[in-house]
Amino acid sequence: MPNVTCPNGHRLQVTDRHIGQTIKCPTCQASFVAEGGGEGFAFEEPEKTEERGSPSRGGKGLLRGLSLAGLVNNFVGKPMLFFGLILVILGRGCDATSLRSVSRSDAQYRQAKVGLQLEWDAKLSAVQQKIEKKSREISESFEGGGKRDEKHLNEMQKEKSELDKELRKLRIEQSSALAEKENGAWKPLRETAMKASNNHRMSIYWYEWLFIFGTVVLVVGVLTQAFTGQGPERWVAYILIAIITFSIYVGGAAWIESIVSSAGSGTTSPVERPAPFPR
Repeated sequence: MPNVTCPNGHRLQVTDRHIGQTIKCPTCQASFVAEGGGEGFAFEEPEKTEERGSPSRGGKGLLRGLSLAGLVNNFVGKPMLFFGLILVILGRGCDATSLRSVSRSDAQYRQAKVGLQLEWDAKLSAVQQKIEKKSREISESFEGGGKRDEKHLNEMQKEKSELDKELRKLRIEQSSALAEKENGAWKPLRETAMKASNNHRMSIYWYEWLFIFGTVVLVVGVLTQAFTGQGPERWVAYILIAIITFSIYVGGAAWIESIVSSAGSGTTSPVERPAPFPR
């Protein structure tokens, strides 16, 4: 197959049917007429002269080839976006996880009390219904127009007094049973719930600072992208700036409510104290 050269010195190998036709060099895209007689003769492809500061010359050439805006974008803007987002997620994620831990510990403590509380409520409710029924019977006997049976009335009042004593006794027994459980089987659960609540109140301060610092880093990274980015990066940064500005100045109440509710969730302990003995 004959060899031809383009006007820029690039060697090409063509078929016989291309001789005398206009062809295009695949290297420099130059068009020329392929002339025969070049078989066995080849021009060396000239070495490509690298421009000063070309990225292909190594790391130093790469740095010289980039503009100042590109350097700031690659080594400041993008890392700050990454680390800022990580810090924001950590701040809010740790806060939410700590709060869920408090709720879980408190729910375990309350769940342990439900069974015994329902049992005593059923006993007290049964006696309370008997007292109300006896009170209605006494009231109806007083309102009746016929002759009163004083003996029967006295018996009903005596029965009501016995029911009142039984109700007070049940309440004292209920308080004793609850106090015994509070100092026995429920004590570890109550201590765990109180410890989780106190830990949340102590750590929420640092979670808020982590969230604020991460937000500042994220905003600086977005601003850097907006001023030094190119093409889609810049427009995405503009959209993020609009969203952040809207959330601060228009939806700022949501930020304040989030911080206040997060801080307020740890100011009061969710664990109830044992009820005192009734007198």
